[in-house]
Amino acid sequence: MGFLYGELLKAKREINKAYGNVESRYKDVIANIDKKMKGRLDSPLHLTAYLLNAYYSYGNPSIFDDAIITEGIISYLETFYHHDEDKQDQAANTELKKFQNREGPFNNKLAKTCENFYYNLASW
Repeated sequence: MGFLYGELLKAKREINKAYGNVESRYKDVIANIDKKMKGRLDSPLHLTAYLLNAYYSYGNPSIFDDAIITEGIISYLETFYHHDEDKQDQAANTELKKFQNREGPFNNKLAKTCENFYYNLASW
């Protein structure tokens, strides 16, 4: 699931490029994609899976500063660890920082290879 949101962002960038990055040419297409995504593929679960997908987050560290992604993961953690503020805090402020900084288990050889591996689901 972590690839859906990322692939939609990639498709939107490619559409922009195909239309010569002229907003008046692509804005209706992008608006239609955004309308279809809204409430479906931009859920806190999808945003969290996107953030935790090393291919996207390590390839583009600015993801960790994106307000939409941050709001999504906070909402996800509040739901997943419902009424357990200690676990919410640990996941958001400790474990996520370890992932972001590639510390501990996120620094082993296998974890490092994930950031360069594109999971093409069609090849399965």
